Amino acid sequence: MNNNLTLECKYTDENGKKIITQIKNRRVLTGSGDENDPQKSAHILFKYDQAWIWDTATKKGIVVYLNELPVDKGLKFGKTEIRSTDEVLKQMEIKRHYCRISNLADNLFDPPTDIKFTGEDQNT
Repeated sequence: MNNNLTLECKYTDENGKKIITQIKNRRVLTGSGDENDPQKSAHILFKYDQAWIWDTATKKGIVVYLNELPVDKGLKFGKTEIRSTDEVLKQMEIKRHYCRISNLADNLFDPPTDIKFTGEDQNT
């Protein structure tokens, strides 16, 4: 995907979940959930070589260093194992027909401050 584009992609995944993925400056924020209840949603932020994963209902999350995952335990994005943000972008390239240019704020790609993350120093 073009590094200069800011995109929002809306689609339904293979499990029937509605997904919204936002992309800006090689950072990717993706979320799934119930449109009728925004509190029932899960999110993943891919930024640098890290993934922040959280649930808005529980206010809990984890941080994963993608390049440190064991070979046999990659993070799944759909059915594909992910080890870098570049691999997420490759998967989104397949879904590019769902994407539209959008104006997204930079702070949208910051990990939320109201979520308790485990797994790393969050000052990254």
